[in-house]
Amino acid sequence: MILKKGKGLGKQLKDFAKDIVVDIDPFGLEKLVVEQARTFALVESKRYNCDTNSINICIDKTNTGIINCAIYQEDQLLRKITISEMVQFFTGGVSSDTDTESKIKEGVSSYIQDYAEKWKLDLEDLTFKIFTSEQSAQINCFFRGGKIGERPIKTLIKHITR
Repeated sequence: MILKKGKGLGKQLKDFAKDIVVDIDPFGLEKLVVEQARTFALVESKRYNCDTNSINICIDKTNTGIINCAIYQEDQLLRKITISEMVQFFTGGVSSDTDTESKIKEGVSSYIQDYAEKWKLDLEDLTFKIFTSEQSAQINCFFRGGKIGERPIKTLIKHITR
């Protein structure tokens, strides 16, 4: 911040503070989800005898509203997963009641829908892959098979928890 002559310091600080955005995760959800996602990937990598970092969760939504979820090792399909398993992915199996499943399904659905609408993309050609690493989880966005962006996992968490 560069102070400008002619404006009071208080006014300049107020103007500067208007542009500050603080992203607070008061319940530590992002850290929890990253840990659960990492554990989920570790279990699946042991099941298929492969590297944990090569595991990704693929999510897409059809134009009719059906959400598809699957586990991949890089680009190879290992198996399809249910919404109940997605709940386990996000919560570590803490709760798999119908309300939690519904909330996660609705959150994932709205996340995909909002992204498609924002970028004017067809749902049928849009796919999200969740990758984990030692410290984080991120979502890679694909359109017609080509990577078009990356988003932090907290963007999806916000859709699920709102």
